[in-house]
Amino acid sequence: MTNLELGSLMANIASIILSVVAIWLALYFYHKSKEAEKLVASDLSEIKIQSGMLEKLTGKWMDRFTRYAVNPKPADETTTLLMSIVERSISPATTELKQPSENDPPESLVTELITCYILIHYYSAVTNVASLGYLPEDISQIADNLKIKELVESSNATFRHLDDVLQKVDQTKLQENGSYSVYCETMSDYQSSVKDTTLHYASKETGNTY
Repeated sequence: MTNLELGSLMANIASIILSVVAIWLALYFYHKSKEAEKLVASDLSEIKIQSGMLEKLTGKWMDRFTRYAVNPKPADETTTLLMSIVERSISPATTELKQPSENDPPESLVTELITCYILIHYYSAVTNVASLGYLPEDISQIADNLKIKELVESSNATFRHLDDVLQKVDQTKLQENGSYSVYCETMSDYQSSVKDTTLHYASKETGNTY
């Protein structure tokens, strides 16, 4: 066998080996592409399932939100009580206030001051009773409602302070004041309900909310 024939044989053998390797690589990549296609199809199927579940869940949330936003809410007992008293007393109370002038006698200014005391006394009571309803059910949750607690505490302190001040006012002048009826309503309808947070939770434990 000549060198030329030997070289030709070696080239043919190398060509056959390369063809086999190329065929193997083609089959290998084809197999891998099929596996990747199956994985992608599986992932897409899971994504479709999760998207469908999310769409259903979002639909339920939106339905509930829509019903909550559209449907009227029944007023609770405390709100009904507050609105009833407000309707009876706010309008007459506010009409008693008037702008003082330099020509007003000192006695008139005293009357206006007593009127302001009565009305602030009333509003602090309303604020306190309304705010108590927004405190959490359990005292251990009070850390999440610090602003409500501050409002309850400050309105209670204001009410107690003015309660003490009005008791020290000349009772004749108090009774002659145009807002005396507001003061009487505050004492009869609110005084026993005004509380700080400690008394509020203590009352809940004993079952005496008012």
